[in-house]
Amino acid sequence: IIKNKERLFSQSVISSFMKAYDHLKNAAVPQLPLEVAVLEVLASPSPIVIPAPQPGPSKSSSWIPDRGVWDDKAWEDVLVKIRPYNHSLEAVLRSCFVAGVEADKLVIGVPFKFHLEKLNDAKNYAAVKKVLSEVVGGEIDFECRIAKKEVTAAEKSKEVGKKAKATFSGDVNV
Repeated sequence: IIKNKERLFSQSVISSFMKAYDHLKNAAVPQLPLEVAVLEVLASPSPIVIPAPQPGPSKSSSWIPDRGVWDDKAWEDVLVKIRPYNHSLEAVLRSCFVAGVEADKLVIGVPFKFHLEKLNDAKNYAAVKKVLSEVVGGEIDFECRIAKKEVTAAEKSKEVGKKAKATFSGDVNV
């Protein structure tokens, strides 16, 4: 299913840029068709797939949606629900990602030590834990680790779109 979604996303990207190319000749503003194509690409959904937990002595991680798939919607729900607690905490979390699941614990990848310290602060940790538990519908714990996210071009484009949308606080309609 994931491979099929990636293929459909790739086809959507190609189609958007082909349309932009066709409209370049007649555009009053030359860069406008390209900008519209970029917005179309950024608005396209693409799930983030994390490896399923390895069997072993740890308890089952059955609370993770779809057995190893943490989709963008769940993470976006976390970001939206954390906003009332602290806007700067939401901004910190927007730089982070779900890196995996280990022993009934969600592993959140953080880009820098600053993010790690912010999320491990007692008040922030409690807020994030509460929101994560609300999103997954049960008690959940998490651990933060400094990590670099390896992203595909499609995920990178989508992430840029999310940050732009968050920055301008509005929907992108194409």
